Amino acid sequence: MFELQRDAEDFPGALETVRALRGLRDTDELLVAEVKLLSKVGRESESIERSLQLLDRKPPLQGVVEHWASYHMRDRLDPETVVRGLEPRIGGERPEPIFLATLARAFSRMDQTSKSVKYFKQAVELDSTNQRWWYDLGVQQRQLGDLEGSNKSFERALSLSPLDPVVLRVFGVEHRYTYGDQYFNSVSRALALIGGMPKARQVELHYAAAKAYEDVGDLDTAFEHYREGGKKQTELLPYRDTAAAGLLKTLRLGMRLSTYSAIKDKREPSDKPVFVLGMPRSGTTLIEQIISSHPSAYGAGELKILHRILNGISVNGTVIQTPVDPGVIPTFVPGVDLNCAKLGFLERGERYIEAIDAIAKLAGRGDVTRVVDKMPGNYFWAGLIPFVLPNSKIVHTRRHPADTCLSNYRIFFPDGMPWSYDLRNLGKCYRAYHEHMQHWEANLPPGMMLSVRYEEVVSNLESMARRVIEHVGLPWDDRCLRFHETERAVKTASLGQVRKQIYTSSVGKWKKYESYLKPLLDEISPLIKSYEQELEQLSESVRSAG
Repeated sequence: MFELQRDAEDFPGALETVRALRGLRDTDELLVAEVKLLSKVGRESESIERSLQLLDRKPPLQGVVEHWASYHMRDRLDPETVVRGLEPRIGGERPEPIFLATLARAFSRMDQTSKSVKYFKQAVELDSTNQRWWYDLGVQQRQLGDLEGSNKSFERALSLSPLDPVVLRVFGVEHRYTYGDQYFNSVSRALALIGGMPKARQVELHYAAAKAYEDVGDLDTAFEHYREGGKKQTELLPYRDTAAAGLLKTLRLGMRLSTYSAIKDKREPSDKPVFVLGMPRSGTTLIEQIISSHPSAYGAGELKILHRILNGISVNGTVIQTPVDPGVIPTFVPGVDLNCAKLGFLERGERYIEAIDAIAKLAGRGDVTRVVDKMPGNYFWAGLIPFVLPNSKIVHTRRHPADTCLSNYRIFFPDGMPWSYDLRNLGKCYRAYHEHMQHWEANLPPGMMLSVRYEEVVSNLESMARRVIEHVGLPWDDRCLRFHETERAVKTASLGQVRKQIYTSSVGKWKKYESYLKPLLDEISPLIKSYEQELEQLSESVRSAG
């Protein structure tokens, strides 16, 4: 009964029912339900206090532990409280597996991936039947570059639940499907049951199936799954292209070189930040990996910080709001208040420096002189960066428009990117991005931004790597050419590629799929022509120099 009331969002009624049922026959399930429903009716503090009291129950209630941890990690952005609460509770001869797995998630939230792997391994050693923990372990291992260990963990997860769409999709990224292999068969069996799945899981399965059919060369079926998965995801997460284009236009209005030179402040801002930005899948991870292979630089990954620092900033009398896609989990920053609504330009920049200093220190890299923030979507805020961090450097990555868009279309992004699931929306987004960055190419302060073409980087690595390292103000170091050897956690969709030496097989890949891309090509064909002319001029200059 209470489940129906809860699902209908009648939380007060569900709580009343649960308490009545507990009076008749108390069970662990009802106790967990009561604790969670207290939060739903606005009694959060009571719910969390009850959860904390129940942590020492033997055996602990998994639902209560996860509820308590979720409150601190997701709602309060405070995974350190989870670590402080659980570390003293795992000192016994046989620690509770749920405590170990929850600690692993907390350390993952703090970007301490090695510790996360350590605790997930301990958890599955004690309880090898928990499919979710095997999956989470596989994700963390992949981020560290342990692809062999990651695949084994995913295989264990699939042995426990062979038709799980999420695991099939994530495992399939690095798996090469063939007709008749057991995982291709699992995808096929899962598709037979897709009608009974929630829409979000249907989306995951469509992307898993698209990868499987693409691997075996059946592009017609693959793109049917891309289309169907993208259509369903767009229903779940609509893209408002006019709102996005309007925001970009607002950010460009009235902001010229004279605007920046008019800023008067006696403080000397830090030159530590390096922003690598552009369209996703344009080479941002490759450039970050090159820079972070320098001993004086730390690659912090896709930091979800800059938009929080800038939110509410006033430029030429216009207050700028910096929205973020639904579902995006903010970056954990220990001990730094990112609410900057009442701060001035450079005060906001100083708060950003505090944040990246804290992140680098947490990673054991507090001594570096450069910290790379490679959130691609920071291109939105390119024109605001000089206001708050005038001594920072920007590297803008560019790649063939069709290759960039195709790469986005074929990937499922769990934390947003609503423009990426429909070919026409993709084209509109790319055109808006291109117009925006053309403006900033001409209007940012001289020397602040370097634009690099992905095709040029992969064909002439050393020359381009040297340009990038010089641009960010570091002396040359040969380790920047051996970026694939750099050991660090990578959480982006490119995490497999950065472990490999440079390769050119992704250049011009879109031509293989051209017949499936008409709505996209209708939107961006002039930009394709212009970019290909740039590449041809580049080739001619190289031939002339040779």
